Amino acid sequence: MKSKYYSLKYAVILPFIALIILILSIQAIISKLDYAFLAREHGQKIVQALNETTQSRLSYFLVEPLNVNSILGSDLVMRDLDADTFEDIEHYLYKAATRLQQNTPQITAISYGDENGNFVGYRFSSEGYNLLLKDARSDDLLTIYSGKTIDTPVLAQYDHYDPRTRPWYAPVKDSPIEQISDIYVNYDEIMESSMTFVSPVFNADGSLKGVMATDVTLNGINNFLKENTTDSKGVIYIVNHDNEIIAHSGEENTLTIIPGDPPSAKLTLVSESSNPLISASADLLQDRYLDYDTVLQPKFNGANHYMLVSHLREPTALNWRIVVIIPESDLMGVVRDRNNVMFGIQILIAIIGLTSGLAILTHVTDPIIDSTHAAVKIASGSWDAPMPSTNVHVREVHDLSTAIVTLGKDLKNSFEEIKFKEERYRSLVESVDAMIYSLSPQGILLSVNQPIEEVLNIKREDVIGQHFSKLFGTQETINFWQRLINETLQKKEKLYARNEYYDAVGNRKIATVTMIPVLDDYRNIIMIIGANTDITELIQAQEEIEQLNASEKERLEDLVKQRTEELERVMTELVDKEKLASLGSLVSGIAHEINTPLGVAVSAASLLEKHSQTAVDDLSHNRMSKETLIDYITSVSETGSILSSNLNRASNLVKSFKEIAVNQSIESKLHFNVYDYIQSILLSLKHEYKNKGHTFEIRCPKDLMLFSYSGAFSQILTNFIMNSIIHGFNGKTDGHVIIEVVEGKDTIKLVYSDDGIGMTEEVKKHIFEPFYTTNRGRGGSGLGLNVVYNIVTGQLNGRINCDSEPESGTVFTIEFDKE
Repeated sequence: MKSKYYSLKYAVILPFIALIILILSIQAIISKLDYAFLAREHGQKIVQALNETTQSRLSYFLVEPLNVNSILGSDLVMRDLDADTFEDIEHYLYKAATRLQQNTPQITAISYGDENGNFVGYRFSSEGYNLLLKDARSDDLLTIYSGKTIDTPVLAQYDHYDPRTRPWYAPVKDSPIEQISDIYVNYDEIMESSMTFVSPVFNADGSLKGVMATDVTLNGINNFLKENTTDSKGVIYIVNHDNEIIAHSGEENTLTIIPGDPPSAKLTLVSESSNPLISASADLLQDRYLDYDTVLQPKFNGANHYMLVSHLREPTALNWRIVVIIPESDLMGVVRDRNNVMFGIQILIAIIGLTSGLAILTHVTDPIIDSTHAAVKIASGSWDAPMPSTNVHVREVHDLSTAIVTLGKDLKNSFEEIKFKEERYRSLVESVDAMIYSLSPQGILLSVNQPIEEVLNIKREDVIGQHFSKLFGTQETINFWQRLINETLQKKEKLYARNEYYDAVGNRKIATVTMIPVLDDYRNIIMIIGANTDITELIQAQEEIEQLNASEKERLEDLVKQRTEELERVMTELVDKEKLASLGSLVSGIAHEINTPLGVAVSAASLLEKHSQTAVDDLSHNRMSKETLIDYITSVSETGSILSSNLNRASNLVKSFKEIAVNQSIESKLHFNVYDYIQSILLSLKHEYKNKGHTFEIRCPKDLMLFSYSGAFSQILTNFIMNSIIHGFNGKTDGHVIIEVVEGKDTIKLVYSDDGIGMTEEVKKHIFEPFYTTNRGRGGSGLGLNVVYNIVTGQLNGRINCDSEPESGTVFTIEFDKE
């Protein structure tokens, strides 16, 4: 039978021969691929270099006019030249123009316009300077002179020119900062399109005085791009954010002049360009996912091209994009030459590699073959097989031979150590108290330890190789173990269970069962190791403890129930006492308040009685004169007014007290006016705050009627007010309380707030708990807000919330149903 294996020498020689054949076979493919690679690399470098050059030079081309204009504008502010006749500014601009024409030839004009509508400037051309003027000297007409002074002939005049409305002036008027204007058509006989760099010029008071302007024409930018392009058939062009062509390196005109007063211009869209490369790239420019600063390789008109789009770096305000496009055909000659060179190099490398490989083949393969034979012997268990020679000069082969020799020694030592550990493991398993065993995935017993033999009264040689069901006599027990084994096979993880059974003599036994799956490298179970531990005594002890706990728990529940009933009774008594204490305080306060008006009334009545007695005596003895009678009547009138005023005051106090006291004792619902009722509560508590400087503000509709428990309403507000006076305004004489009532569709919201000392978070958490008070040392019971809470949540079936922070006052919000 023919062997399916090949010798090492054959396996090494074959790849070298195949390599030569492969190299010769794919030279055409490599040549083509290399051609494409070199063309791509060369094209990318040229496009990137051309874009970088254009970026740098164009930034300088545009930034220089911007800087020049900024300097001229700043200089005009410092010089403070006369702006009435513009003669001084005219001379200044002429001197500046002579310098700029030499250093910055891209600038085509400089000018200055002011807020009075005057204008002066110079236009540059190859033929010299043209003065541009509009002031009193030109009769307020824009006049273009053929020379640099007003003595030269006039080229053109315009009577509707106002610099303040021009595209270069108007934006500065709206936003007086340095800017770059949009592209527009010059208001002159040439009507050339330009863009202007402008700077505001300010008066001493900071108001806008005028605008300094420096012009660059689009033709200048076009000429600049033509100077920077290569001799290829490619193109460089600039577009704005509307995909309109600003300038390009071609010859076609991209600007349409629209005559008018003033004239305007329309830029050509990229898609409408007559240049085939520019119009073909329009779709790419509109792609929202266009990769900027990355060389693209689009195909235009069936030919490959290189294209790079980048944002103009400076000045960034222009928001322009520079597009460079070069046809791939311009680079073909260079690519072919490089491809031929690479072809020769590859052939030379292949020949050298094959020769070198065949030369070292024999020297390398023989030691490897010897090492292979030795490894086969070791794998078969022959530890004394001949080892390969390690006297080899090739490092890897030497390392392989040495490794085989070392491996043989290490394997021999490892197997001896494994045998020793196996004996020690067997000894450990046999000596433990737990029953340890192993099963195959089919439930066949593979091993058992000595405790199993003793507990089950069996011999291991009788059960090993048998199904585990042979150990048990009942089907219930067999089903339990089968379920446990199946679950272990399914989950492939360690499982725990508890098994309760009766031994041969009828004693109850409980054991914990642990099943541990042993997995191979493919997570297949090859064996299950089990361990059973007898926990009968532990479970019996736990059951006895649970019985004691149950008995003790029942006794404690009875005791807690008894104490709870006593506590509820005490709580009820304390809440009633708190209500009575509140009413008692109300009574004493009302008595104190009534005492004053009643005392005044008694004194007035006594005085009236005395005057009346005197009048009777005078009348009876004929001493009553007209003046005496008038004095008596006046005294009676004044005393009557005092009596009426004080008795009415006392009556109102009694009425308020009666309403509050009765309502607090009545638990039925009543209709009452909320605003008037709050006024009555404040009046009944006036004795608590009248000498302390506190103020109360009621925010409530005066016609709001409510059908509810008026006594509960009074109890809530009374406790809130007393809490503010005692706790919130402690040490404060100018406290302010706001009582706000808001009527909803079906609910009433009461918001009570003060500007007192507030509460900490810890205090706020406990304020509604019974007996909690921060004023215990001064008589506080801690039941006030607990009573409020019980009234709101119980009697009114509502909700209450408290918001407070130290030194920020306290706000109580209560919401309950209208009826």
